[in-house]
This record gives sequence, C-alpha cells and structure tokens, in this order.
Amino acid sequence: MNKNPEKLCVIGDPVMHSISPLIHNFIYREKGINGLYEKIRVEKHELKNFVTSAKNGRWLGFNVTIPHKESILQFLSGLDSTARKTGAVNTVKLDSGRLIGFNTDVAGCELSLKSVIDNPLKNALIIGSGGATKAAVSALLNLGIPDITVLNRNMARAEKLSDFFRINSGAHIKTAGLQDKTFSDFTKHADIIINATPVGMWPDTENSVLQENCLLKQGAIVFDMVPRPAITTMLKRAEQSGAVTVSGLLMLIFQAAEAHKIWFGQDYDDNLIDEIKNYLFTKHRDTVQ
Repeated sequence: MNKNPEKLCVIGDPVMHSISPLIHNFIYREKGINGLYEKIRVEKHELKNFVTSAKNGRWLGFNVTIPHKESILQFLSGLDSTARKTGAVNTVKLDSGRLIGFNTDVAGCELSLKSVIDNPLKNALIIGSGGATKAAVSALLNLGIPDITVLNRNMARAEKLSDFFRINSGAHIKTAGLQDKTFSDFTKHADIIINATPVGMWPDTENSVLQENCLLKQGAIVFDMVPRPAITTMLKRAEQSGAVTVSGLLMLIFQAAEAHKIWFGQDYDDNLIDEIKNYLFTKHRDTVQ
C-alpha cells in the first residue's frame, strides 16, 4: 500500500484566507482517501514555474483562484467543454503528463442558485469582470436567464467579456458602468444580483458592493460569491431589505465536490454537502463566520 498521500492544492494570491483545505481534507476522511490538500501562494510571475512543477507529477491536481483563473489557460494542454465556453479555469487535473483545465465554479454557481429559485426569472445583474464573473454568466445561461448585465467600473474589461460570450456561445451579454447612474438604478430592477468581485472578503469584511438602503426588487435573489465570511456585509444588507440570500460558501462547497469528482471519480449527494456544512459550522465556526 502506498503510504504517501495524493497531493492536491489551491493556488492564488492572496490564498491564505482559503478554507478549501478544510473542505477537501474532510472529504478525503469521509471517503477513506489517503490525500492531502494544501494552499499555496503563487504570485503572477510564479505561475509558469508552478505549472511546470505540476506537469512533473508533484500534484494530482489543483484548484485555481484569484488572480489566475484566466491567465492559467495559456499553460494548459487542454480544456473541458465548460472551461472552453467560459474562458476561465478553477480546477486542473494531471492526466498522463498533460494538465487539463475544468471549471467547477459554473456548476457551483448554478447549483447554489437552483437551491433558491422557485419561479422563472427574467434578468440578472453581475458585478465584476474576471474569471468568477465568467462562471456566473455561464451558470445563468445554463439556467435560461435571458437578460444578463455585467456591471463594472472598467468598461473595456466588461465589453471584452461580452465579446467573448458573443463569439463563443452567441449570447448577448449587456454591459454597464456607474458613470451615469446610481447603483440602485440597476439593482431595483434585478431579479438576481451577483457579486463576483472579492469585495467584502476576509479580512476586509466590512466592505460591500451593496450600499446601505440600496433599492432592491421585491423577492430579489442576492448572491455573494465571496465564501469567507459565510454571511458577508452584502448579504446582511440584502437580508435587511427583504431579499433572498445565497452564500458564496455554499458555492465553494459545491465546486469542491465537483472538483473531487474530476480528480477521484467519486460522485457526491446532498448528504455529503450537508455533512460538509455541518462540519464547517460546528468545528470551524470562527473561521467561516
């Protein structure tokens, strides 16, 4: 029996805030896998060297977070269909010396929204323009949301994202900035509002893209993709305004389970998702809150 554990990790910068090791190492214990999942800070200029070491078999696979979800593509040998359509990667698997990119953020986002959507929705507003925004757009397209607007201060980036989806999927994604309108002008008409930026992420937990007393549509769904803290300032403000809220921690759990399926071929069910949530909130409450 091989006593050396299968090694996996998450790379990013910053990455020390990540709770992915808690989730994956819990899954390994539950599944009886001899595995070890770590977090490694990889700065932008270090990404190529890290990928080279990964190709040499140091890791069975790895997750990718800010700021590498798009820049990693140039170093990979191939992409699955979801990653190709999304233009971003958050999961990589070593397969016979080749690094293959996947995007489990899309499934994580889609499953999280499905948990609260009861009726057909017409439109969505996404704040951001990076890899997480691309995953959110893909998830909304999968859910059949016909009217999607990407809101960003950098209009050039937002328009580049819109062009990507027009070329690769034929979807028309609207773009908007905050030059001529207030944030409430956008939020008061949105069925779904998604924060796909790191604003509000630990340790800067007082920050929020949603301002106090921001106007929201009755019954709106507000989804903050920030996983830590589980209940961000954005979600607290949305809840006070009567919105249905979705935590980025739920998305992180779903995407982790999807990544595990890619690496080890083991499927998951609702029981495992509930067990992970229970584990985090009972054993690591101070970390996730």
